[in-house]
Amino acid sequence: MKGQRLSLLQSTAGFFLNQIINEQEYVALVTFSSNAQILTPLTKIEGQATRDELISKLPTIATGQTFICKGFRKGFEVRKKLLLFN
Repeated sequence: MKGQRLSLLQSTAGFFLNQIINEQEYVALVTFSSNAQILTPLTKIEGQATRDELISKLPTIATGQTFICKGFRKGFEVRKKLLLFN
């Protein structure tokens, strides 16, 4: 993914973080390509600074292939950690 598609991803994710997610809700960022990784653990939204920090973690380059299932697995891993601690 490059150019216009990456730019669309960044603007859409930024919109989601700034406009859709409410204060006091939790967000984790997971990225995936040939592999998947957790960019940020579950983070409680506590103002614009939290949102800006998450946005700064969004990918700026894309490499590898698109294995969305690996991304889902990492997302489930984040959720499982939440369930273990609550």
